[in-house]
Amino acid sequence: DEAIDKIVALDTEEPKFLFDPRDPRVYFIKGELTEINFDEELYEFGKFDAVIHAAYIIRTPYWKSERLKQEKMNFGGAEKIFKYAFK
Repeated sequence: DEAIDKIVALDTEEPKFLFDPRDPRVYFIKGELTEINFDEELYEFGKFDAVIHAAYIIRTPYWKSERLKQEKMNFGGAEKIFKYAFK
């Protein structure tokens, strides 16, 4: 859509097929939501018109330690990105 000025994508791995990496409107930041310093990484982009959060670990891990990591990333990541978006 030509009305979109820029898209900032954050994920632990760069997607290979969801966007054209040659598109100058797309910026990718690699990292976990719970570890990214949004004030540093996103400052240059200014305010956002929309935030789409779809970074969830959906498979249930077998080990308790992995379940705790899953909870931290799913709930902690969601809380962090939405707090940033609405400040």
